[in-house]
Amino acid sequence: MIVMLNKHEQRLAKYLAKCRYQIARSAGVENQRVGPQPDWQTDLEGLGAELAFCRLHNVYPDISLETYGRGDCYCFKLGAVDVKATKHQHGNLITTVGKADKPRPDCYALMIGVFPEYRYVGWATADELLRDDRIRDFGHGPTYAIPQKELNN
Repeated sequence: MIVMLNKHEQRLAKYLAKCRYQIARSAGVENQRVGPQPDWQTDLEGLGAELAFCRLHNVYPDISLETYGRGDCYCFKLGAVDVKATKHQHGNLITTVGKADKPRPDCYALMIGVFPEYRYVGWATADELLRDDRIRDFGHGPTYAIPQKELNN
């Protein structure tokens, strides 16, 4: 399913991305992006994907500006969800290896697109994604990855 963020959602995503970027960098938190894109774009795409996912699932996103919790939102059936974004149409659902040691969400969801339009692909539980046999290197260091065909709908 495809979601086009409306002008209000776009403004909210831009504002939150800017705030989170500034707060995280001033706190010494390193951006853990995977890819050559600039940090601001990573933050904007992430926020846009979160808002799109939340609209599809009729839930509110976590719009707090403090350090990140277990997920980007909470869905009744999925629990705490960490929404991941990629612009690659055949991209994998990925997360950095360091995430396995932090408070884990119940699941991860994949949104594909470029701000402000995203397509929901599917989800995987943390146990399905954060396994040693899922570690791959796409040229930016080790990362957990699941191909789209293995995601739950």
